[in-house]
Amino acid sequence: MGNGPPPVLLSPRLLPALPELMGGRSDGDGTLKKYMQFLRVLGRRKGETMDVVTFDVGGTSVKYGLMHNDELIAQGKVPTPQGPDATQEEFLSALDGVIEKLREVAGDELDGVAMSLPGTIDVDRRYLKTGGALMYNYDTDVNAWAERWGLPVEIENDARCATIAEYEQGNLKGSKTGVVLAFGTGIGGGIIINGEVYKGTHLYAGEASMIYIETPPVTQELVSGTSFSDKCSTV
Repeated sequence: MGNGPPPVLLSPRLLPALPELMGGRSDGDGTLKKYMQFLRVLGRRKGETMDVVTFDVGGTSVKYGLMHNDELIAQGKVPTPQGPDATQEEFLSALDGVIEKLREVAGDELDGVAMSLPGTIDVDRRYLKTGGALMYNYDTDVNAWAERWGLPVEIENDARCATIAEYEQGNLKGSKTGVVLAFGTGIGGGIIINGEVYKGTHLYAGEASMIYIETPPVTQELVSGTSFSDKCSTV
């Protein structure tokens, strides 16, 4: 991978607003995150709507939704491909079908995809260093997914998504510092310090599943439900 910023894919109906979006610059050197952060404000100012596909990827199922501005107008779930023979192409094909379905619901106009995923995630590079129990998602450049769908894609670790949600709208709202634990196929967690998500130098901060109390499980045990949690400290 190059050292420069990854390419920014813009929704066609937002292209005319690019110079304003990028603070008066039209050279496209801003990050996708900045684009997504400004979409909602810009859309409201120009009287436009925003339709974003959301995915919550779990070890058993992928929950999905379509956000029309602040309203969830469609939702459902599909099985997560799993097992030793599962491939990333199977996983992406399942998401392809969901995106096309929701594209129809949105009147053929989508503005982006937001994904909550297991694993160690470099948000700025949109890169999956690890994929949690989904072995086929290790060492994955998610910019390729954005090109596949022709849409901006934002990703974040699933437990950190839960932490951000609790901080913005849930039990941590109004707090400056707090911890969230998420129990699923594994044990995830997130840390808020002085209003900021703390990820640590290697992006492992808050990940309780990384605290082993005996020999780490083999791959097959990772996808077998509670066995992973049983072998880890729940602090």
